Order: sequence, then structure tokens, then C-alpha cells
Amino acid sequence: DDSGRVVIWNMAPVVSEEKEIDENCPKMLCQMDNHQACVNSVRWSYSGKLLASGGDDKLIMVWSVARYPGG
Repeated sequence: DDSGRVVIWNMAPVVSEEKEIDENCPKMLCQMDNHQACVNSVRWSYSGKLLASGGDDKLIMVWSVARYPGG
């Protein structure tokens, strides 16, 4: 069951056909599976370095996000 999953997708392949067909360009950047129930809300911090997620498990998780090389 993937209902507690938070996924960060790379937007470059969405806006660039060249990146879309580039097999070396990652499509999914990160997957976090710590929630035990459906995730209902996600929000980025103003700095873009933190991501908060909340769900039916009544938990709010704050994730520290690092840039991947080349991203």
C-alpha cells in the first residue's frame, strides 16, 4: 500500500522534451514512506529546504530536502 507515500518529482522532464527523453535525467527525485495512512497535504517552506506533510495518521512530518547533484 502506497497511501502513506510522499514523492518528489523532477519538473525538468515536464517542461523540456529534451530532458523527458534523456535516460540520465531522473524523473522521481525522492520517495518517503513514513506515514502510516493517506497523506492529505504537503507544503514547501519559503526557503524550499523543508517539506511538511500531514495525513490521516494524525502526524505532521517535516522533511529536510537536499538538492541532488546536477539539479
